[in-house]
Amino acid sequence: MHFKKESLNLRLYQQTILNTALNHNTLVVIPTGLGKTYIAIALAGMRARLGKVLFLAPTKPLVEQQKTVFMDFFEPIDNLTLLTGETSPSERKRIWEDAKIIFSTPQTIRNDVLSRRISLENVSLIIFDEAHRAIGEYAYVPIAQKYNDIAKTPKILALTASPGSDRAHINEIKSNLFIEKTELRDKDHEEVKEFTQETDTIYKWVTITKDLNEIIKALDAAASRRINDLYDMKFLNTKRPSKTYLLSLQKSFFKHKTKNYFRMQGVSLIAQVIKILHAKTLAESETVSALNEYLKNIWDQSNLTKNRGIKSIVNDGEIIRAYALTKKLIDNNLEHPKIQALQETIKDITTQNKNAKILVFTEYRANIRPILDKLIDSNLDVEKFVGQGHGQEKGMNQKEQSRVIDRFRNNELHALVATSVAEEGLDIPSVDAVIFYSPIPSGLRTIQRRGRTGRHSKGKLIILMTKGTKDVTYNFISRRKENAMKTILDPRNKTLKDFVQW
Repeated sequence: MHFKKESLNLRLYQQTILNTALNHNTLVVIPTGLGKTYIAIALAGMRARLGKVLFLAPTKPLVEQQKTVFMDFFEPIDNLTLLTGETSPSERKRIWEDAKIIFSTPQTIRNDVLSRRISLENVSLIIFDEAHRAIGEYAYVPIAQKYNDIAKTPKILALTASPGSDRAHINEIKSNLFIEKTELRDKDHEEVKEFTQETDTIYKWVTITKDLNEIIKALDAAASRRINDLYDMKFLNTKRPSKTYLLSLQKSFFKHKTKNYFRMQGVSLIAQVIKILHAKTLAESETVSALNEYLKNIWDQSNLTKNRGIKSIVNDGEIIRAYALTKKLIDNNLEHPKIQALQETIKDITTQNKNAKILVFTEYRANIRPILDKLIDSNLDVEKFVGQGHGQEKGMNQKEQSRVIDRFRNNELHALVATSVAEEGLDIPSVDAVIFYSPIPSGLRTIQRRGRTGRHSKGKLIILMTKGTKDVTYNFISRRKENAMKTILDPRNKTLKDFVQW
């Protein structure tokens, strides 16, 4: 196999990172669009003479995309092979034996290794794309362990735009992938500044409507009554518990092998509070449609179960009132003010540039239909972009996703309204603006979403915020976590505990 290295014109920072990766198992943390894949190509070209190269990515579309990029730099291209679960086990075994560079999802490789159809002994390099997934029981973890145990000449290259912001989380990734060195380049790093474009962050504030505020007050009253009960029962040490705290407490209750009425009553109340507070969040920050669907599901569930917690919710006067007010808004075609703000924002962008590409992120699939309807009413060409799945808003298979991306790339669409499926890896063109329908309390996912804009020209990140709600808290948390990640990974910060030796 011939590696066309003359076609690979690496930038200085890519060469520096490659030098590290040649000598150490390396975690590469650089923003989307700055060429992580080309570092992988260069290392693959150098390691292929020692054995097979395995490129792993979480999804089949991403695997196919990376194989396409690699094909420009190796010949014959028959030596580059795609392995998926759609191929029969016996055929996968034959393909593995003949191939030089293999592209696959980790689940397929894990299954074939466990069944001994293939061996990692003669693999000279494994590339773990979207390496932040290498935690817990994800398939990357056992693959790396087996590879480290049996490979004759092991080398690991891990790629991500962000490994997260929690020190323990980052250390777990490093440990699971046997990382020896970390190479970080954010957009402000001196080596990459000339290759990045500025991204302006703009906050668009909305005020909750009087009708929605009545719903929120009713839900808050229902939640507060149950929280007070838990506090009086000594299960809570605060009357303002976070969702994370409640989930942790619920988990600890379930661990008890002995069950008694008092504890089970606490478990039920905690579950009720979590559900009610989720409904409150939907009312504050998402769409009336999402809130209506959620409450309807609770009512439907109450007709199919004897669960006392669910029965308590649907028999609660405050929640009955909140649901009635929600249905009234739906009947009158009234939505959350964020939707109008979103409509006006996209109109402004497309008026200035009729070919502008806009990517709208929302956490909840139930938000997509009301958002699309409002934007289409404004004569905007928009489509949804979601993963396969179930629910009221129908999912999309890979063929449908590809069709929508092609339309977006060819300027047939002003905007895509997407869920988290658009965060990682997929070949979505660089966009002029990314809009967060709601901020998310995750530095990792914020980095991935923002990375869709500002690649080739100045970009915009627009965040819709409801005043006086969790939007404010979530935005603060994501910024704090992003800064924490940089502090943890910055090689100049040599005083941090549990820090890998650089």
